[in-house]
Amino acid sequence: MMLINSLNIVSWLLFIGSLLLFHHVRPETDFGVVRYFGLDVRREWMEGGKISLYAVLSACTAFSVIAFSLRKKRSRRRSDSRGYNLVSLALFSVSFILLISL
Repeated sequence: MMLINSLNIVSWLLFIGSLLLFHHVRPETDFGVVRYFGLDVRREWMEGGKISLYAVLSACTAFSVIAFSLRKKRSRRRSDSRGYNLVSLALFSVSFILLISL
């Protein structure tokens, strides 16, 4: 059970890390104030960061699927938790991968 909880924590930390990484590698928004002051705006994804983002999200998805399958295999009682947070984390990660690949 300790392994499952550790995988759960690691996958959530990876997801939070991917949100921080997403903030830094995404294209910047061109607001009116930015145009007024003539500041440069990055319109493309940062290449190295985008590859890292794919890797972190893939690891997050893999860890959450492994933890969910282990939890499913080890649960014996009706009162055991279902692990819906792991399913939602895997779905969030996969949808996030699809979002950045567009």
